[in-house]
Amino acid sequence: MMKIALLTTGTEINGAIRHCYDLAQELAKIGHEVFLLHRPGAWIAAQPQHGNITLFESPLKRKKRELGRVAQFLRGKGCGVVHTHLSGASFFGVLLARLYGFRSVATCHMPHFQPHWWWNDHVIVPCNSVARFQRFMNWVPRKRMSIIPNFINPDRLSCSVSRVQAREQLGVSQSSFLIGTIGTLEARKGFQYLAQAVTKLRYAGEDVQLLSVGPQEDSYANIIRQFIDEQSMTEHIKLLGRRTDIPEILRAMDCACLPSLREVMPISLLEAMGAGVPALATNVGGVPDCIRSDIDGMLVPPKNADALMRVIKSWIDEPDKVQRLGKQAQQSMRERFGPAVLVPRIVEVYQRFMPK
Repeated sequence: MMKIALLTTGTEINGAIRHCYDLAQELAKIGHEVFLLHRPGAWIAAQPQHGNITLFESPLKRKKRELGRVAQFLRGKGCGVVHTHLSGASFFGVLLARLYGFRSVATCHMPHFQPHWWWNDHVIVPCNSVARFQRFMNWVPRKRMSIIPNFINPDRLSCSVSRVQAREQLGVSQSSFLIGTIGTLEARKGFQYLAQAVTKLRYAGEDVQLLSVGPQEDSYANIIRQFIDEQSMTEHIKLLGRRTDIPEILRAMDCACLPSLREVMPISLLEAMGAGVPALATNVGGVPDCIRSDIDGMLVPPKNADALMRVIKSWIDEPDKVQRLGKQAQQSMRERFGPAVLVPRIVEVYQRFMPK
């Protein structure tokens, strides 16, 4: 059994925080003792925790007094490895390592030019595109990096309601082709191109509806709302905001779409795959590492509403193909992105740095 500290500076839920939470639960389930360090009011601390997990609240400010308090806690628990998630956490973990002798492992969920990544003992990246960025922009040596994809536990996607019930709860027609996009509504997600594609399909007589689920960046959300109003699409394109009923929403969907301009390895795509929903996504970042065109989904170029429209139209016309892609996506997720496959690889990284 190992003693591992997981540290995240994020307070709201996003893909990185979800990954950190899932990792904590999986490590605890297989017998490791986990210390989950978080800021006050963090989403991750309010979730159900396995019995092998100890929560530790800290503002995680990079000041000597707070660093010393965290170090004293971890030393008292016999923990020698700190695994950080998000850039701010990585910087905090590097300082713990350099000042107090801990070993720091950091997962990069979004690449930014930040030289502190170089000081980690090891960096985990979810895909090849992030590995290249870390190597050439932050100078992290290849020998100190591991490419380990993100994972999800498909068990948390279990849903007790039927497709009919899920659609009734959302107020969606049973006959509509329902597209959902899950994640923060912000400019880099490219939602405007999907909204344009759905609008064109509606004007062409197709019974298609679109839902956006997730936090909203106000200025961008206002631009989208203005477009929806101008195109008279208020009944067909809906911005639902934050929701906790993601399994039920996935049950209602025919297609998950992620028209992003920049991405790493989005948890929302893995969730859709785990729920048996085929995904349509742009060929950016680590997305091609998740989705294989015409096998478990479809990839299109970014900033291209017409390409999105063509794929959606073809899927509306071929419901059997949509079902086949969904089944293959679910199988692919379990075989390639399940915890049983990927958590042991993370544990191997920890073992390199555990005190002898």
